[in-house]
Amino acid sequence: MVKILLIPEQHPQQKNYQELIRSILSHLNISHGEMSISILNEQQIKSYNYRYRQVNSPTDVISFPSEIEGDWGDILICPEIIKENAKRFNINFTQELIRVIAHGILHLLGYNHDNRLNKSKMFKLQEEIVKNMGDWIL
Repeated sequence: MVKILLIPEQHPQQKNYQELIRSILSHLNISHGEMSISILNEQQIKSYNYRYRQVNSPTDVISFPSEIEGDWGDILICPEIIKENAKRFNINFTQELIRVIAHGILHLLGYNHDNRLNKSKMFKLQEEIVKNMGDWIL
């Protein structure tokens, strides 16, 4: 069974986010484990970005893989930055949200983009997920 904790728990799109995340996990053939996704504003994610990555600016996603078996870890996302990026890339918000959540999940699963080969593998799978999610509406 997959357990997803979405923070804040009373988010108005709670059910839609849960379904979206489960669809991404299904594409990756993942059926067991736990993870959390926190929805933050720009100032909050900027603070985490500085504290853990020493980057003093907001970002769209930060992942914190867990070393506990069965717990993948935590993902922080910022819808405000995702919306800005979607506008900049001339795509819809949901498509960019799928990309960002997939990116975060791949980091939790051990993928990274620290060199050209790893980046190629990770981004290929990320874009495959985006493509296969089709016209998902959030």
